[in-house]
Amino acid sequence: MVNTRFSTYIKPELLGRLPLDLKREILETAAFLSSDFALRLAVVSRDVQPWAERIIYRELYFNGQQSYHVLHGDVPDNPTQLQKFKVALEARPPSFFAEYVRALHFDGTYNVEDILPVVQVCTGVTNFGMYASLEGPRVLEIVRIVHSLPLHTLFISHTNLTTLLILDAPLEPSETESPATSPRKHITPETSADAGSQMHNGMNPQSEVPLTLLTTSSLHTLKRLGLVDCSKYPTKRFPALTHLALVPDFEDEVLQQIKTSLENMCIESIVVMLNFLNAIRQTITLRKLRDIADSRLVLFTLSESSLRYIEDDLWDLANEFPDEEQPLTYLEEIPPGPKILNFQELLEMETLPKESDES
Repeated sequence: MVNTRFSTYIKPELLGRLPLDLKREILETAAFLSSDFALRLAVVSRDVQPWAERIIYRELYFNGQQSYHVLHGDVPDNPTQLQKFKVALEARPPSFFAEYVRALHFDGTYNVEDILPVVQVCTGVTNFGMYASLEGPRVLEIVRIVHSLPLHTLFISHTNLTTLLILDAPLEPSETESPATSPRKHITPETSADAGSQMHNGMNPQSEVPLTLLTTSSLHTLKRLGLVDCSKYPTKRFPALTHLALVPDFEDEVLQQIKTSLENMCIESIVVMLNFLNAIRQTITLRKLRDIADSRLVLFTLSESSLRYIEDDLWDLANEFPDEEQPLTYLEEIPPGPKILNFQELLEMETLPKESDES
């Protein structure tokens, strides 16, 4: 094997003659491009350890999806990423994570008690992701913290988005009620115990109104999130939001959310995650997505598998599609992982049957 290590070809005296600015540029570029390199820097040099750690903890992605072998007891379960991170959490002051952590993502079903300490200290997060469901009686504490984050990018499942929007948000009065006679209803810790089960049954835990009636109205969804101007809700939840990724539980409901959010010209891209074995089979959903006719829309499909491939570099790649032309085959090196369709590719799909074929 050919030795390509930098130190093999660069004489020590040459390194000594390099300008200080160039040395700094080399270290910064390498560390920002590779988190592994930043970790090595923190280990081999105490002089740069504090600086390198700021890069290491800049983006935190916790994958709670266990492998098949672990789930079936074939191999012992190793400490999870979250458990390992808690050691670092105890060794540093909360102000460190508040200042330097900018991306925080959780993929998998987590117990709220486990992730709450992490969310509580990472108060400067601008890129937040919650892909799967939360479990535990303290879900509302997580949601309230998310409301306080200065988010630019939100990557969230439809269920979590609904929970995020209805917390402490007034229900819209019906056409037969006046604002004066319609009380403001809130979700409280006392009423949230059975909220999850009622939501799964399509009911709102406060009003016993079908949840679809709440989520299909833009006043009950994206406008509260701050994606669309609305005089009834002057205090926007996330006024700086520019990127939104949705993992829909029910495709018909999420279509309205997509249309509403695209009305905000500050939104640069919307990524829709579809967990279908074959997205072509979902012809009605695909046709409706295609008919939206907005180049900021990106369709992101995952093969139906016990393994999940949601990585930060794929998220970045998806965000590039509205502006740059990149072939779909770019991701073929990660089978059977994600497939991304940009808007133009969605338009050119020739396998969508006509309406008469679906009857």
